[in-house]
Amino acid sequence: MVQEKNIIANTYWADNERFADSDTYDAIATFTKTGKFLENKDKYLGKEGDVDMCKAMDDLIKRGEERGEQRGEQRGEQRGEQRGENRMIKLIQCMVADGSSDLIPRIAEEADFCKKMYAKYGIV
Repeated sequence: MVQEKNIIANTYWADNERFADSDTYDAIATFTKTGKFLENKDKYLGKEGDVDMCKAMDDLIKRGEERGEQRGEQRGEQRGEQRGENRMIKLIQCMVADGSSDLIPRIAEEADFCKKMYAKYGIV
């Protein structure tokens, strides 16, 4: 995905100017509300004091994708934990209703037994 966006950015800047003056860079950083973009300005400076916008935009896109991946992983972990808790609650409820509450301690101690109980009660 990043490579595809890099091609788009590089095509745009190749057709126009790859380097922008410092004021243009500052304006883009201000309008896009990317403070880190401003903080890293020296990283993109060219020989004549202009700014390599291709590299700057590539880094901005990459940083956004990394943040998105982190958020996605966190949400996935939260959903997984919630799903596991819901499955366990349902299993315990089924075992109690079935009169097998004396076996509940085994599901905490024996993973294979727990899997068998999930299967027995059709809990996926």
